[in-house]
Order: sequence, then structure tokens, then C-alpha cells
Amino acid sequence: MKKFKMYLPDIDNGRELLSEKVQLHAFRLGYVWNVNGLGVCNQEQPFILFHKDRTMTYFRIDCADEFYEYDVEEITPELFFGLTKKDICEWAPVVGEIVCARYTNTSWYCGVFTKSEKKKYHPYQINNINNYDQVAPFEAELIGTNKIPDIYLN
Repeated sequence: MKKFKMYLPDIDNGRELLSEKVQLHAFRLGYVWNVNGLGVCNQEQPFILFHKDRTMTYFRIDCADEFYEYDVEEITPELFFGLTKKDICEWAPVVGEIVCARYTNTSWYCGVFTKSEKKKYHPYQINNINNYDQVAPFEAELIGTNKIPDIYLN
């Protein structure tokens, strides 16, 4: 996942509502809070840092200097709302590549990526036979586990 940061302006005292909308979209993209997991919180805070491991950290207004020291892309809320999972993922499988695949909440399996059919419920075909709904770059330590890798498509 890409790493970026966001400032939430308080236009017409609307920061809390904007923050809630940003958080809900982030959850749909696969992000969670680094401490609280899922759940809208800290809506009054003006800064969010999105990490590569799909976690988020908020910064209070008195930590603005620390927030701006992070040398990562800054994105506006408006642009963020247009992002999809594919936009923020830095990997895409290539035909013939050995990958890990699974159905959501099951163990990872290893196979050869054959194709992607975006309109299907399980879009990632492995070994010319089975289609799965999640695919990730091959990592031996994933096989047979439910671990969440740093990068995967869902």
C-alpha cells in the first residue's frame, strides 16, 4: 500500500463529519487504526498518516510539526474519496507469477496466477482452475495461515 498523509480542514466547523467520512472510506480500502482497529474515532484531530501496512495514525493539532516532517505524499480528502484499493496497491499479479491466493478469512494457498476477471465475485484465477477473491505476492510464511500480508488485492 502507498504511504501518504492528509490534513483535514475545519471548514464551517465540519472537520468531525469530514473525518468520519474519510475514516469510513479508509476502512473500505482496507485500512485500520494502528491502536483501535476499526471504528470511527478521534474525529476532532486534523491530521492522519496512512502507513504501508494499512494502518492509520492520527496527529493532534499540537503535533503539526511532527506530521509535516513525514516525507510522504500529501493527499486531499477530495482526492482520497476517489481512490480504490487498486489505486493504493503497488503490486499487481502477472500471468505465470507464483502467488498466494485465498477466499476471505481462509488460509493462503500457493499457485500460478492465470488471469483476473474483474466482474466475477472471485476474480483471481490460479492454476487455470480455481478463482479466489484475494491474491498476494508469494511469501512462503503465508502458506497455510490467515496472516494479512503487507500487499494484497481484495
